[in-house]
Amino acid sequence: MLNNKKAMSEIVTTVIMVALVLIAIGIIWGVVTNLLSERTEQVEINSKCMDVSVKPTAASCDTEECNITYSRTATGGDIDGIKIVVSDGTTSNEKIVADNLAQLATKTVTVNVSEQTDPSTEVTIGVYFKDASGNNEFCSATNTYKIQA
Repeated sequence: MLNNKKAMSEIVTTVIMVALVLIAIGIIWGVVTNLLSERTEQVEINSKCMDVSVKPTAASCDTEECNITYSRTATGGDIDGIKIVVSDGTTSNEKIVADNLAQLATKTVTVNVSEQTDPSTEVTIGVYFKDASGNNEFCSATNTYKIQA
């Protein structure tokens, strides 16, 4: 009878060890899968960013507002919007335009610059895409236009 208890103890110990190993594998699998899916989404957005280019083509400013004209190249897929930054060298004003600018399209928008103390000197335009959570992910590549005084 004593031998049976010892054998049962070894079986229970083995079952517990197997269960702990399976739990550890499940935890590690969950962490690795989560990390890979986050990185995959970022890689997809960066890939989209490399394919799309929106360039400012003209700008006219007064003390209150700037009219910025920009156009898109023929590359890349749909975009979720554009970020326009108008700067006087010390102060910047930005405008987010939530619009899928079609390939080869041109558009003009107005940016309020009444907070700037000096005349606007530069316009920078960048593209953004929405991630799976609906957050704007701005592309690091931008295009700049020097405003002629």
